[in-house]
Amino acid sequence: MNYKNITVAGSGVLGSQIAFQTAFHGFNVSVYDISDEALEKAKDRVTNLKPRYQEDLGASQEEVDAHLIECHSILIWKKQ
Repeated sequence: MNYKNITVAGSGVLGSQIAFQTAFHGFNVSVYDISDEALEKAKDRVTNLKPRYQEDLGASQEEVDAHLIECHSILIWKKQ
């Protein structure tokens, strides 16, 4: 099977990390949570993950910025 779209239920600490890691590796990721407030917090967590990926994985700025983050009633990460 070839998966392209991944859904993560929950945008807490673990869900945000799973979603970002999955998007970083080329998948389109949708994150569902109980409120827009929870999703806004997830956006902050993802922003804080980017420098860690650069440091820990040796990722370039272009690689960590290659993810489009849109916020609707769900939070979506898409590999560009």
